[in-house]
Amino acid sequence: MNSAMLYSYFILSKDSIHIIPALIIGFIIIAATWYLNQLLQKTILQLEKSHNLEHTLIKACQNIVYIFVYAVGTTLFLENFHVQMSSLLGSLGVLAVGIGFALQKALANMASGMLLLFYKPFFIGDYIISHKPKFEGKVIDINLRMTILEYKGNQVLVPNHTLYSSIITIKKNELL
Repeated sequence: MNSAMLYSYFILSKDSIHIIPALIIGFIIIAATWYLNQLLQKTILQLEKSHNLEHTLIKACQNIVYIFVYAVGTTLFLENFHVQMSSLLGSLGVLAVGIGFALQKALANMASGMLLLFYKPFFIGDYIISHKPKFEGKVIDINLRMTILEYKGNQVLVPNHTLYSSIITIKKNELL
């Protein structure tokens, strides 16, 4: 064996010794991330059952938890292999701000939808009247993006942000 091959074999062996613990820790990080996500998803479902929460709200919370847990897990995994995360996270932050501005109305509708589903100011079957902007109808569906009303046989799609920021009169279902 010549000295160059022996030297490269020694370097590979030396690096292999250092990478094995990193691989083991990486596997533990992946397993812990998966387990934590499963635990939090089950906890959210138990909250839905015990507090009788709206299923659409629960699905949104589950998606947020999933993204957050796996983002943290991925960051820890990459840092375990000494990947420099500061510039990557800085770039992702700038990207998130840009996406936030682009999706401002959609995110406002989603946030308002979550608030409507959580606080439940009205239910499916109730009749609502908004004075400014002017719209009215019987509530037939509430989701994260919009509330669907029925007025004189037509469907009226109202963005949740508009509905949440309007002054409305609610005629409960039992009064109709």
